Amino acid sequence: MKWEKTELSENSSVTVRPSYSDEDLEAEIQLDVQCFGLNEKEARQYKQETKDLDTDLRLIIEAEGRIAGKIRLSEMNGESWIYGFSIFPELQGKGIGRKALSKVVKMEDEKGLTIFLEVEAKNAHALKLYESCGFISYHSQDYYKVNL
Repeated sequence: MKWEKTELSENSSVTVRPSYSDEDLEAEIQLDVQCFGLNEKEARQYKQETKDLDTDLRLIIEAEGRIAGKIRLSEMNGESWIYGFSIFPELQGKGIGRKALSKVVKMEDEKGLTIFLEVEAKNAHALKLYESCGFISYHSQDYYKVNL
């Protein structure tokens, strides 16, 4: 999905900050398990493989004094790509995701970057959120499993 300039609300009840501690890393792993269906071993391996990418910025979303979610940005060639955006299931539906996404999009827009977001096309709840924040579908790709 690609972001088309739209007015986004500002809200200070949700903060977005860099991921830096062991607690943050553990939360990222649990979010991958709970929100993306990875098993814990896969999630830990994925974090190890991606944690030091120079082009990536791993962010923690906080609400009400606790870690609520995560988001990963990849910036290069004038583009910002949003990946792995997730909110703990028990905190979903409370506006935390919308507030966090608005903050991140504003931050990237102020840098003059074109903003893209990757989402599973079957995730209707996420699609509705992204569209309400100004993202439009511009390309879709079917993912499939290869059985060997």
